Amino acid sequence: MRAPAVHVSRGQRPKALWHRALGILLGILALLVGSIAALIALVLVDANWLRKPLSNYVSAKLERPFAIQGDVRIGLLRHPHIEVNEVVLGNATWGTRQDMLRVKRAVVSVRLMPLLRKQLVLPEVSLTRPDLWLERDREGQGNWTFGAAKPAEGEAVRLPQIESLRIEAATLVFKDPASETNIAIEVNSAGHADQPEAPIRFAGTGSLRGEAFELQGTAGSLLQLTEQGRPYKVDMRAVAGSTKASFEGTLVPLKMESIEGKMSLSGRDLSKLYPLVPLPLPWTPAYSIAGHLRREAMQYRLTALQGKVGSSDVSGSVALDLSGKRPLMNLDLVSRRLDYKDLLGLLGEPPPDKTKARAPNAKAGGAPQTPDQQKVARQLEATGKLLSPKPYSLERLRVVDAKAKFKGTHLIARDIPLDNVAFALKLDHGNLTIDPLEFGLAKGRVAAKISLDARQKIIVTQADATARNLEVKALMPKLKPSSGSAGKLGGRIRLATKGNSIAQMAASANGEANLILGDGRLSTLALVLTNLDLANATQYILRGNPDAPVYCAVIQASIRDGIAQPNLFVIDSSEENVQGEGVVDFKDEQYDLRLKAKSKRASLFALRGPIEIGGSFKHPKVMPQIAPVAARAGAAVALGALVTPLAALAALIDPGGGKNSPCAALIAQAKQQTAAAPVGPPANADPSKAMPQDTRPESRRPADTAR
Repeated sequence: MRAPAVHVSRGQRPKALWHRALGILLGILALLVGSIAALIALVLVDANWLRKPLSNYVSAKLERPFAIQGDVRIGLLRHPHIEVNEVVLGNATWGTRQDMLRVKRAVVSVRLMPLLRKQLVLPEVSLTRPDLWLERDREGQGNWTFGAAKPAEGEAVRLPQIESLRIEAATLVFKDPASETNIAIEVNSAGHADQPEAPIRFAGTGSLRGEAFELQGTAGSLLQLTEQGRPYKVDMRAVAGSTKASFEGTLVPLKMESIEGKMSLSGRDLSKLYPLVPLPLPWTPAYSIAGHLRREAMQYRLTALQGKVGSSDVSGSVALDLSGKRPLMNLDLVSRRLDYKDLLGLLGEPPPDKTKARAPNAKAGGAPQTPDQQKVARQLEATGKLLSPKPYSLERLRVVDAKAKFKGTHLIARDIPLDNVAFALKLDHGNLTIDPLEFGLAKGRVAAKISLDARQKIIVTQADATARNLEVKALMPKLKPSSGSAGKLGGRIRLATKGNSIAQMAASANGEANLILGDGRLSTLALVLTNLDLANATQYILRGNPDAPVYCAVIQASIRDGIAQPNLFVIDSSEENVQGEGVVDFKDEQYDLRLKAKSKRASLFALRGPIEIGGSFKHPKVMPQIAPVAARAGAAVALGALVTPLAALAALIDPGGGKNSPCAALIAQAKQQTAAAPVGPPANADPSKAMPQDTRPESRRPADTAR
């Protein structure tokens, strides 16, 4: 039996298919919506299942272990945001701590629409107790260099746009063993939670170049760090050992293309600024300087510089150019009140310790010497030496090129008649030249040229100095006449030597020197006493001290391996003809000189010297040579006992007979010898191994060694 046929009209079939298709579509949509809703509900309720894929993704990108050890939460209110807790990023394999970064809690929200334009906009970022550990290894590599995360050459780093940033109890540690640096800094947002651009406060402690370090200050909101070109305000104070620094101004973030503001520095020794200031600055007394710091690209300039170094003032400008293959420094400095004792560091000598009073009525006070200055001062005191053994730093002389101009207008020099000083300095790949070096001395002028070649392990030094029109009465007040000029000195010295300290340079010096005085007048009393002429000295004391014409004074000396020996030593006057002999030993810092005077007048009671100049550079001694004087006195006593009292006077009578010297010929000879003699550095490559005094060859000792 067949079933009854069902007839469907043409208009009913499409309608049924449409309803069936619509039902299917609605079912699929309902399933999709339900699935999405279930997924969102699952994520909102428990998003911890994202920890592993997120950790794996970041670990692969950074090639470092990365883990989210706490809960992960996702929210949709206001802006979609994600919260992660207990985030840990591993350190480099050579690092001194297992983790480079730890974050207690991080909340980051994101705007969805900018993602369609490939822009990452973060309306809010909040970090709680971030702990960042930055360090370098001994080769200078930083642990912040990641493998796959490093951008390709020429590829720009696109940073997210952050609209609000909050930091709570952040810690930043930086370690660099090469510079003996270990600093921990705490950072906090200074404003309230509803201030999107709250400034930050920071404070840190630790060590910098082996000295205690402190840092504190405020800065603009960290949001500004993401805005290239916008000035970022910074106000900071730092203390490293005895050095204090402050900066108040602005910088351009990230690329640091521009820095501008007021900077001040103070401390006990300018040389402690190395390598922050990559210049071989000498030891100095306490200083305090300030100026306007500006950086453009790779050039730094400190202008309107004003300050004090010891008792001296200083002004001018300093520039550092890092755009070339080597750093280049330019200095243009002026001092209107210059104490020459503040320049002792140029000779490796410690500056005076101003905590100790030098005179009975002087007041102590000021900054003490630094420990390394005190060490050399104690060494000089213990050895009785004057010339410093402190070596110049070859490394510092080679690391930077420099040009400098200096002018000191008013000099403070109580015991040395100095005035205006000026020099130009150039340092090029370890070769230092000072040309010219000029200064006033005793109302005359000294001009010099000095070069120090530090390109080898032992510094080779050349020096050529000329003195003109030096007033004798200013140099030697005890010899000055009662009126008129004592005459003017001139001379030249040429030296070549090897050594890394002033003491080594002096101990191995070769050279020639002359000192010439033409017509002048000196104290007659001082001249006759060089012959121990007691009778004539008495009359000058009783009747007055007239001036004696000086026809010439000529000293020409050769210097060989640190031993200076006069070839000519003549002082010819109307009263005496004085001749000198002996040596000056720069290695042992000893004088061994004698002045033999021949009177041009007859005199009773003339013991006829000679005068001996001995002792050390630090404690010279001038006295009559005992043996001849004692012999003549003994002869007088013997004659008085054997013959008559009048006969005893014969031993003490000087008949005179001293003759005038050929001054013109002597002056010409001294000039010719000093100018023509070849001057070269010693063959001994290591001046520290120079022979001791007791092994000096006899040829370097004076012919007359009687005492």
